[in-house]
Amino acid sequence: MISPIRATYVKADFQASRKSKIIENIAVYPIDKAVSRQRFDAALWRSGLAKAAVAALENDIAVPYRPQGPFRMLVKMSAGEMVARKIAHRWKLDCRQDEILINTGDMHELFMHLIRICYLTPLVEKMLPLSLAAYNLWGRFGLAWMRRQIRHDD
Repeated sequence: MISPIRATYVKADFQASRKSKIIENIAVYPIDKAVSRQRFDAALWRSGLAKAAVAALENDIAVPYRPQGPFRMLVKMSAGEMVARKIAHRWKLDCRQDEILINTGDMHELFMHLIRICYLTPLVEKMLPLSLAAYNLWGRFGLAWMRRQIRHDD
């Protein structure tokens, strides 16, 4: 099992209040972080979040947020400088202390870089197409075997 690497994203501020000003007609659900954990009402929060999700799904006016590149992102690795240097070297990215620098032309490329540094190694990335096909085939064989077992039991 591949465990995700914990990273703190620097220079990427995605606060709800700022996004609601940038993206017209977007439904947001702000979270009051000033409330202490003892006074936090989880049921009320879940209810409000569910209502905001329904409102967001019913919103046909807002267009998807697709900012134009290029993007420059610094990813600060909470595991420290050694891990940042190892991952940056693995993916041929620039590194300075415990930060990995990602320069991309568009949002898709940015997300691919983030997926790579958090979840993949170059070997795993190369094996993905074959592995996914093999697991798909294995699942189909399993379903066929179960169907045959059910037919024989009837």
